[in-house]
Amino acid sequence: MSRCLGSALLLTSLLFTVFGQLPKPQNVRMHSINFKHTLQWDAPIFQGGNLTYTAQYIRSSCIESLSDSPSSEESSDQCQVPKDETEEKSSGSCSIGFQDTCQKTVFTKCRFMDFTYGSFCLRVRSEFQNRTSAWQSIHFTPLAQTGIGSPSDLLVKSRAGYLDVSFKCPMHEHEQICLDKIHGSWEYTVRYWKNSIPSQVSYVTAEQTFVMLSNLEPWTSYCVQVQAGSPDHGKIGELSPVVCETTSDDGHVPWWIKTVAFLVAMVLVAGVVTGGYYVCSHIYRVTKYIFFPTCSFPQHLKEYLNQPVYNAPFLPVIPNEDVDEFFNKVTVISEESQNCSEHSADPDEETAKLNQDSQEPDQS
Repeated sequence: MSRCLGSALLLTSLLFTVFGQLPKPQNVRMHSINFKHTLQWDAPIFQGGNLTYTAQYIRSSCIESLSDSPSSEESSDQCQVPKDETEEKSSGSCSIGFQDTCQKTVFTKCRFMDFTYGSFCLRVRSEFQNRTSAWQSIHFTPLAQTGIGSPSDLLVKSRAGYLDVSFKCPMHEHEQICLDKIHGSWEYTVRYWKNSIPSQVSYVTAEQTFVMLSNLEPWTSYCVQVQAGSPDHGKIGELSPVVCETTSDDGHVPWWIKTVAFLVAMVLVAGVVTGGYYVCSHIYRVTKYIFFPTCSFPQHLKEYLNQPVYNAPFLPVIPNEDVDEFFNKVTVISEESQNCSEHSADPDEETAKLNQDSQEPDQS
């Protein structure tokens, strides 16, 4: 089947070459994401040389005015689309007719202006030397036909049993505004699943660029994707790249951690109270010892120390021959000598001798 189709296309190309007409570009289509428009086509089969291409556009509201004009070149092959009654005709732009976007390009694509509103007729033709092909045209409405890109800067963070998902809205390529400002309705769909079970996908819809995923299993890896969409226009955007993150816990403190924390707190409190008690007691004892001592200084020493010192505490001993000295003679007799005297002498004689010795100093 493919061989037959290829043969037919080759035969058609040869006939066009023989009769002087070039083959038209094939499979003309518009690729548009976030209002970034690129007209694309496939090169036809042509054996005569390298083809070039010219692409043009015009507002659909101007087609009727062109069809009434005597110019057969521009009115012969127009987009067969109904006129948009909500568009007002601009006499200036309609008088110009089709406007060139790409001329004699060797590429099979052409970057168009960043149209946002309205509808347009786009066309492209092949060119070789002085010969041209017929136009190949399509109709394009940017607001309805442009695709929605994926949200950017997807970030997933784990927090106390939750996954915080944040991202940025798809932006208009030319005006750099969020697409939710252009479309009538807007929402985000967050897809998430366990990394180990990719077939079980859960969904969460939101209107903001921040979503908190709950009811997750602790210490489990989850993967997240986000896409934007416009329900009013029946559009679903492209999916963002996959980002995976592991949950930390279920948000509840385990009982053993509570018990350990309580015991540690009790030990710290007991240590602080005990240490404070001993410090205060030591300070109290030192203060009392310094300012309120228990042992008082003797009163007579206090009085003596309070008196002024005029003379030496002890008078010097000056020898004086005129001073009579009185003294008593003391005889030390040991117990052994006393016993011997008792056996050798008469007691009466010893008593008389002692009395005589005691009277001798008085006579002197």
